[in-house]
Amino acid sequence: MSGGCQATGIGVSRGIAIGRAYRLQRKCFEISERLIEPDQVEQEVARFYHAITSAREKLRTILDKIPEGTRTDVAAFIDTHLLMLDDDPLSETPVEMIHHLHYAAEWALKLQRDALVQVFDEMEDPYLRTRKDDVDHVVNLIQQFLQNSEEEEEALESLRGRIILAKDLTPADTILFRHQGIAGFITEYGGPMSHTAILARSLGIPAVVGLHEAAECLRNGQMLILDGDSGTVIGNADEETLARYGKRISDGEARQQRLRKLIGKPATTRDGLRLRLMANIELTEDIANTRALGADGIGLYRTEFLYMNRAEAPREEEHFQAYRRAVQELAGIPITIRTLDLGADKQLEENPTREAAASNPALGLRAIRLCLKQPQLFIPQLRAILRAAVLGPVQIMLPMISNLDEVRQIKAMISQVERDLEREGVAFARGVPLGGMIEIPAAALAAP
Repeated sequence: MSGGCQATGIGVSRGIAIGRAYRLQRKCFEISERLIEPDQVEQEVARFYHAITSAREKLRTILDKIPEGTRTDVAAFIDTHLLMLDDDPLSETPVEMIHHLHYAAEWALKLQRDALVQVFDEMEDPYLRTRKDDVDHVVNLIQQFLQNSEEEEEALESLRGRIILAKDLTPADTILFRHQGIAGFITEYGGPMSHTAILARSLGIPAVVGLHEAAECLRNGQMLILDGDSGTVIGNADEETLARYGKRISDGEARQQRLRKLIGKPATTRDGLRLRLMANIELTEDIANTRALGADGIGLYRTEFLYMNRAEAPREEEHFQAYRRAVQELAGIPITIRTLDLGADKQLEENPTREAAASNPALGLRAIRLCLKQPQLFIPQLRAILRAAVLGPVQIMLPMISNLDEVRQIKAMISQVERDLEREGVAFARGVPLGGMIEIPAAALAAP
């Protein structure tokens, strides 16, 4: 037995940490309805914009603290919050409420936050549904400046080797605490697809989230064992338990050293079968890590990032530059580019479909069905992929295929794109390998 208090949450980042708890106290904003006088409107708008500017400056300060050589996707999480600060739903809609309804800035921002969170709550896709956390993180940062309650940063020495206890953490918190040498973190809220959880995995920070009884079970300064593999947290463990987990830490470090020695060596089974290990990536920035780990190629390159969080579809040249960079950085090893999987709950801002969010996304206007119905979204991507394929081995993967007729239509579309590029004198690759993802029942039923 552990000889102490034990609780279980969701392990979102693997690894074991042993250290004393540091409870992070955050002010809870209670925002009540408040109106202002008509002659206070301009002053209130200026106060709101000043809070936006201050929040932006704080995030940029955090960006500046990220050491050189850190993976670029780490900074991308802060960039996402910076983009949200410039987005009209957060930066302009509350201003309209101040002008027309004479709401105080805090109240206007809260109402807009509630409206945005409701939209995310109605989404089918669990990853996108979790993006409401980013809305909360950005809104809370603005509210801090509106209420003149910006928190002081913790002293560097106070957090080294500590395990952070918090209601929740933002990506900015995670980056700062990582560089202050924390051993791990535990939060009462959050899930495995939150940006904070993804960032913890990227930075190698053991983490457990969703530990709702953390406030009752765990105390500031208490010696803790955090097991990110199982989601277990143990407080006041006895010497035997501490020794057992300490051995697991040392065994894990030794295993990582052995694995690092295998980088670059062929993946071969005991009976001599040569395997190819491929990586799945979300962003072009992931390619450097893929190469560093010796992957044989990219088995799935998701392209939705080009379409999301923007008011209009990306142009062909933007597609091409992303794919060109990926192919060139891979330097001859293959990449499979998955065409866009938008629709249902993953929408461009210019074409929202609120009623679709409650439906089964596999049955709605999504992915290939959306591409066939709205070729103006799809053809620029096809053109860019064929152009990039001149530079290295590229394959195309079609998501959410339901029948052979869809494949025939896409092949006809690709043939037309090839003819157009040839007529325009643009360099492109013919016969780029084409495949599909069999992931819905209709596709299995349609198979010969």
